[in-house]
Amino acid sequence: MLVSPLHLKVLAVTLDLAGFDSKEAVRRAGLSGPQVLDATDWLPVEAFDRLMLAALELSGDPCFALNAPISPAVALYGTMFNLALYAPTLRQALADMWRFSPLVMEQREVELLLPGAEDGIARLLVHPLGTSEAGRRFRAEFVMSGLSQYLRLACERPGDIHGTYFPHECPEHVHRYEEIFGTRLSFGQTECAFSFDAAILDRPMPGHHQASYLGTVTRAETALASAHARTGIADRVRELLLTRFPTQPSPATAASHLGMSERSLRRHLAASGVSYVQLLNECLRIMAERLLADRRQSIKQISQELGFSSVTSFHRAFRRWTGMTPVGWRERGE
Repeated sequence: MLVSPLHLKVLAVTLDLAGFDSKEAVRRAGLSGPQVLDATDWLPVEAFDRLMLAALELSGDPCFALNAPISPAVALYGTMFNLALYAPTLRQALADMWRFSPLVMEQREVELLLPGAEDGIARLLVHPLGTSEAGRRFRAEFVMSGLSQYLRLACERPGDIHGTYFPHECPEHVHRYEEIFGTRLSFGQTECAFSFDAAILDRPMPGHHQASYLGTVTRAETALASAHARTGIADRVRELLLTRFPTQPSPATAASHLGMSERSLRRHLAASGVSYVQLLNECLRIMAERLLADRRQSIKQISQELGFSSVTSFHRAFRRWTGMTPVGWRERGE
């Protein structure tokens, strides 16, 4: 999976503003300065993971990721920050985040689960970027800390947020978690999430400014249109397959999404030297590697989530894609 270089730039500038040498962090991550500060091409998520770990090591601060969202670097380079800041409601801010997420990542990190009619409790799930457990924890702390700010802006009382959940164990610096998230914290959970009163989704946000909001949306729409114009048909199919996972759209569905006939889609892909089946297998490999990185899931669970009829068929496919078995790939990452 690829990520926008903006993610790395925000992290590097945050280090500099905190008094650390971002160039040293870049060096420790095995990257070069131009790859981070001057890059235009998207980078593998593995590079972002290494930079997150290098930032944590260089700062020596276990709270670095929790504190980073208040850095001016987030406002300076983060389109999503200004969209959320000026949005009329939290619901609109989240909708904008998902709409414009292709500007910064291939897959959404945040998912909203709306309540049933009986309880009125909504949930925000966070699926943090990262290839290592430590990297995903860093990213989870960063994203959850930032989301907490927006949730609290929409709250009328502390009890509107019912709980904050993290998959890792309770850390020694839990006091900083309590300062940011309050005391309704749970660690060692199966997911990274907030639960809250769904009514806050539609309360007016105190920072809403209509002119600033519309201007930010217009700039984001222009950037998205430009990105789509630069993106080939094959890349747009990859984006669709990854964002629709675990659903596997048919070629006809993909063609309709892209505004063309299935025959035209196949012709465009052939001109790029790739077929729809090849792209589907490529995206299945990407998702398989992401799921295997989460050691809480068994190989059988992963094979089922990917749509394979058996573990054996998943093994055969994964070996064909990577030359390794799923178990071998997972052990290599330890």
